[in-house]
Amino acid sequence: PQAQVLTERVLPEVRARVLIVLNSSDLARIAPCTQEMEEFEYIINVDHHHHNSQFGHLNMVDPGASSTTEMLFYLFWEKVEIDYDMVLCLYTGLVFDTGRFQYANTTQRSHHMASHLIGLGVNPNYVFRNVYENQPPGVLDLYARALQRAHFHRDTGLIHSYVKLQDLQDHALSFSASERVIDFLRSVRGVTVAAVFKEYEKGYRVSLRSTGDQDVSKIALSFGGGGHPMAAGFEWHGEMAACLMRLQQEIKRQLKSKRDESQ
Repeated sequence: PQAQVLTERVLPEVRARVLIVLNSSDLARIAPCTQEMEEFEYIINVDHHHHNSQFGHLNMVDPGASSTTEMLFYLFWEKVEIDYDMVLCLYTGLVFDTGRFQYANTTQRSHHMASHLIGLGVNPNYVFRNVYENQPPGVLDLYARALQRAHFHRDTGLIHSYVKLQDLQDHALSFSASERVIDFLRSVRGVTVAAVFKEYEKGYRVSLRSTGDQDVSKIALSFGGGGHPMAAGFEWHGEMAACLMRLQQEIKRQLKSKRDESQ
């Protein structure tokens, strides 16, 4: 609902004193707006990332929340009447950030929120079909190429693959079309970290997923990125081989650190 009004442009005709930033761990995540930050008298920062930089005048940061939509839902609970468009957006955000209620960040509060939203009229199947089963036919070839390139590094538990820019261009696909690739990689027995390198004009966007034994947000942070313990990412401007080598070193460092802590 209302997706057509979303824009990455700064709107010069809009004059506001308060800026509300959602689901962004730092100001770099909203880069198009940072030059206009001084025009706002007050910044409200609402987020659930562990490594939030607390950039707002008011920082509502809850790393224990499964998603920013969960925070908003409980903020609205007794103060705001939730209409159907809000219900649909809140439920979609919850489903996406909990990995369809499969990730470790799924809690009793998450299911309570889902139950309440379903009671308000949201159709779970409608959301699932539109988010996860509404892909163009070209994704079949994209998945096939990416899965054929997959490599499992048994010494570190890392599995990785990559998506070339040409793969997307061949089928006129956007980056979002490659999101499910990492789910296939993560499902392999013995994997602790899954990584997908997505090529773009300046290098690679690297997505990381954990099966629970590794905190990939710490790994991403070491590369200048961020995210959550189970799902994170960063950008790399260089050769993929160099990034892959450093990624494995970081995983080994984390494994050693965990062993040392347990002794």
